[in-house]
Amino acid sequence: MANEWSELTKRLIAVDEDWGVWTSWYEDRLAGRPADEEKDFARLTLPEDMWERGPYVANAEIKRRFAAIDAQRERHAAIPLVEPEMPSEPVQTEGPTFDLSTERGLTAAHLRDPQGIDDPDARAALHRQIRGLLPRLGELCERSANRHPDLAVVVAEYAGLVDRPIDDLDVAEVWGVGAGLHAFVEAFESQNVDRTLSEPLEPAHLALLKRAARVHGALILGFPLARKLMDDAERFKLASDTIAAIDGPTAEILRRFGEQHGWVDEEARRFIAAIGAGYHEAGWTMAATGHAGYVVVRNALVVVTRHLVRANSVFATVAGGLVLNEVDPGLQVTTHAMRFVVEHATTILAFAAPFPELRDWFGWVIDHLDDQSKRT
Repeated sequence: MANEWSELTKRLIAVDEDWGVWTSWYEDRLAGRPADEEKDFARLTLPEDMWERGPYVANAEIKRRFAAIDAQRERHAAIPLVEPEMPSEPVQTEGPTFDLSTERGLTAAHLRDPQGIDDPDARAALHRQIRGLLPRLGELCERSANRHPDLAVVVAEYAGLVDRPIDDLDVAEVWGVGAGLHAFVEAFESQNVDRTLSEPLEPAHLALLKRAARVHGALILGFPLARKLMDDAERFKLASDTIAAIDGPTAEILRRFGEQHGWVDEEARRFIAAIGAGYHEAGWTMAATGHAGYVVVRNALVVVTRHLVRANSVFATVAGGLVLNEVDPGLQVTTHAMRFVVEHATTILAFAAPFPELRDWFGWVIDHLDDQSKRT
């Protein structure tokens, strides 16, 4: 039996699919070593779509999660006796931004573009045109929602974002969700069955989707902010190593935020879910969908963790804690936000790993939350 297992192990390692995450687990069981509950949890919570993509993808993600856990443990082991100084708080980067209040929870900021708009008359005509197309496109998407749910999510959210006066548009949000329109056009035209789509759209439906995507492109590029975001996305895409490192964590955090109810405002939840749908379909194969996913995850996490630093008793004085209880009765929003960060700490740290500012900040916050949980 031992010889057979040794031979099987050699064959699995030879195929270069990271089977070591499983062979080491089995050998630990044979040797009677205790289970590593944190790593077992990381393995068991792998998203279903990764399992479906086969061992090469699933095992690589498990290996990445294990590495993040090991890195966090090394950081804990190296913690000096003197409390480390709090790193500088990061700020939200340009793009879709968020607020967090104890009354409404996490909300989308809905900021207008201070740089205005080029050729207002032409943009106004395009705005009327896209609003005229969306009701029919929305009907078609609702009919096919069982087969193409992500497309329905993107179109519904985009329709809501542009259904306001052109001067009140949040350009960053429209840019981010609108990128999903282009992602689905490209996917349906190429019929990439290896990703999310398995059935084609009816010709009339696809033609209307393509028309809406074209009008969106013409409309959004009339805003200086949208052009800058597109330039940022193209430059970011050149950093292939960074993209490879954050791709999986970005998708997972978008999905997790999109599942939150109660402490994430419903409007913000739908917006994040739409960004996640576009990212799920195209990822970084399209610069805009990739960059929009990155910015949304980054900015949402920055807002949440900054709130926790102000709210959590680890960071606050006794008086500060009393004040917090007055503005957040029962600490409902704070408790949900804290639980979200703690439960997804490994993924958050993996997302932040390529960015020193975020890595230091998120790591510091998570360490403090972890220390508090051990004291309570």
